[in-house]
Amino acid sequence: KKNMMENCDESGERSLSEPSIVVTIVPEKKGIFLKHSEYEIKSKAYDAEVKRRYKDFVTLHSYLVQKYPYRLIPSLPPKQLMVDSLLEERRRGLQTWLAIISMHPVLGSSPMLVTFLSDKTPDHLFRMRVAFEKQVDEFSRLRTDVDLPLEDQEKLAASRDRLRKVQHSLHRLRKIFDEQAFRLEQQARDMAEVDLILQGLEVREVFGEKTFDEMSSSAQAVSKHSERYVQLQRNAINERIHVLMELLAAHNELCDRVEKGIFAEYQKALSKSLSISKIKMKSVIRGSGPDNVSTLAQREVVQCGEADALGRRCAFALHCVRSESSLAEKYLQSLPAILLAYASEESHFHSKVTDIEYVRSNRWKYFINLSFAADVEDLASVSS
Repeated sequence: KKNMMENCDESGERSLSEPSIVVTIVPEKKGIFLKHSEYEIKSKAYDAEVKRRYKDFVTLHSYLVQKYPYRLIPSLPPKQLMVDSLLEERRRGLQTWLAIISMHPVLGSSPMLVTFLSDKTPDHLFRMRVAFEKQVDEFSRLRTDVDLPLEDQEKLAASRDRLRKVQHSLHRLRKIFDEQAFRLEQQARDMAEVDLILQGLEVREVFGEKTFDEMSSSAQAVSKHSERYVQLQRNAINERIHVLMELLAAHNELCDRVEKGIFAEYQKALSKSLSISKIKMKSVIRGSGPDNVSTLAQREVVQCGEADALGRRCAFALHCVRSESSLAEKYLQSLPAILLAYASEESHFHSKVTDIEYVRSNRWKYFINLSFAADVEDLASVSS
């Protein structure tokens, strides 16, 4: 079997093929006023359909963070009120979260995740708990004879800064695309309203039954194309950008977790070890009793042992950060394809709308010319 460090090194090299996971809402009412939502999860990778509640996601998240503390694990979308729009937002967030976890080369094979996605029995939470208790954390599975390379902290800091800037850029792109989608939704509603007006009884009574049929049809077409484009943009473009944004947010959280956690503990242990060494040296110089010096020496040995253990864990954590940074940057290579798909759909949409607008414009001109000709005839008859 390959050891843990080999698995870590491979994590950035494995295929990024994402398992097909779809999360849908299955509302379930409890009583008259209270209700909760279940989520149906379909996974082609495990050929399974399971139902889970939000608290099941919370449990899985907690288990993964405890067993894989130095991996990219995004935060879950917050628990919100039972409002349809917020429920849909949370559903998309949970689907994104599962997509990131399941396509991760280390987390994707976690026994807890496998149970979560495939166990159809009512006691799936118990089985997840059993899998959690059987598994030790990732660092503890590392063999003692495995050498941990020293990581260049300046390079890690530069990588973190670079990914932060990309995250900011993606946030701006997402905002622009969302605003564009909102404008197109408004256009779709406006065109639907135009169609409704032109098909109204009041207009037909004045201008005739079929006078505005073609213009009404073009308004319908623009409305439908706008709606289709908005849905396509949100599903194929915005959601994929959202996955990358969540991935980068998880990377930033990982760096914070390591910096404020194991790295800070290691620095504190080193400082304490150095402090004990200084006290021991002063005791020797001042000629303190041998018992006191011996006690300090024992404390120094114990503290150095703790610092060494924390140092090894810290080295493993930094190694994982480097590996996860490389993985995040590799995932980001999909961004050009996402933007190319956006440009292609944008061009196709505007081409369609331009054709429709051209036909509608010609129809309007034809109608105006007919009206003008009729007015001229009326004036001529009056003059004669």
